[in-house]
Amino acid sequence: MRRPQTIAEKIFSAHASRPAYAEAGLMAGAVFGRLAGGYAAKYAMSGEAEAGRTPGRVDNDLTEEIESAAASGGGDSRRALRATKGRWGMKRLGWGVVGVGIFLAGCVGFSTAGPAFAADTSLVVYSANDTDLNNFVFGMFQKETGTAVQSVTAGSGVLLKRMAAEKDRPLGDVLWGVSTAILDANKEYFEPYATKNAEAVPATFRDAGNLWIGTNAHVIVIQVNRKLLGNMASPRTWRDLQNPEWKGKVVMADPGNSGGAFTQVTRMIDLFGGGDKEKGWQELEKVIRNVRVLNKISLVYTGVGNGEYPVGLSLEYAAYEYVQGGAPVEIVYPEDGTVVQVEGMGIIKGAQHPEASRKFEDFITRKDVREAILKKFFRRPARTDLDFGALGIKLPPLKDIKLASYDFRGWAKDRDAVLQRVQEMILRTR
Repeated sequence: MRRPQTIAEKIFSAHASRPAYAEAGLMAGAVFGRLAGGYAAKYAMSGEAEAGRTPGRVDNDLTEEIESAAASGGGDSRRALRATKGRWGMKRLGWGVVGVGIFLAGCVGFSTAGPAFAADTSLVVYSANDTDLNNFVFGMFQKETGTAVQSVTAGSGVLLKRMAAEKDRPLGDVLWGVSTAILDANKEYFEPYATKNAEAVPATFRDAGNLWIGTNAHVIVIQVNRKLLGNMASPRTWRDLQNPEWKGKVVMADPGNSGGAFTQVTRMIDLFGGGDKEKGWQELEKVIRNVRVLNKISLVYTGVGNGEYPVGLSLEYAAYEYVQGGAPVEIVYPEDGTVVQVEGMGIIKGAQHPEASRKFEDFITRKDVREAILKKFFRRPARTDLDFGALGIKLPPLKDIKLASYDFRGWAKDRDAVLQRVQEMILRTR
């Protein structure tokens, strides 16, 4: 039997906006509805959750889900997070419940900071992208269309769990910034739309049934802070990371929260096994013993770029941003072959704002929008008709990078089993 909709979910779906209080309901809605009152309250009332990792846990999805939403929502959202974590949190959240009750009774309407959240002027995007990119794109979209975007920002694993929990009553409209391999493995959550820009994207970068489409092409790299390494030579290959000299010097993201990290570990299994997956798993453990696992990939590239960690398993665009900014960062394209991970978007089946969702897909795949994103954030587009040189971008062409064959669909099919085994390996080697 399907559970009844929670009050917090009603706050979310109504898009009520009362500073701090209703925002707390918005951020916590799906979490509370999914995990039931006692479990959610345990986390909401706890002051121990951190933006990085909770001691003793590799899977820190709930903490990341609440805190990343707060981080992306400005001052009111951060105050809302403190309200849910502080000892007066439930009392303050109660005001949000009271407020939405009045709203539902038809007595009072809430206003938003931007345009009113009506059917044709609002959009809820589940995004695995960083906050700066979200703000840039959503600001452009709102300026052009008048559609206000409510962003829920978290790792791809967190967002997929949320979508699965909400499948009978979706609260989001669009999933964006997730590996197309993961999108393809979860096609049941999306509805088809043939964007007018589809022909500019290679067929291998989009679904034949138009359930998802690629937007970015990320190259998996090793990011090095040369200042921290000093006289040590940078690792040049994935195999180099097995050497004991790298123990404690390398960071990577939890593959359960990052599509990029999932691609990194499975690429190493392929490489180390040479066709024998079990051998590949055994060799992977030598790398896992050397690395520190962070909760999300943004902590990897910012940590290396800002001088917290010497080496990180990263993404090209993120490392290049630090190079352009003058940081002592080197980008290593592994000489034993790397992978291009395509990220994309899909419209969530049963989206409450389908027209705005289709407009967003047309917008985010458009050439001028991809050029603006490339110039500001250095993200390779999935489109193939952009001139990097004319845009002042000095990323090497893909033909000059040693790329390895990689079975995205096969690994995505085995994703749950892979994540379970990786998590066990991480816990065993701490």
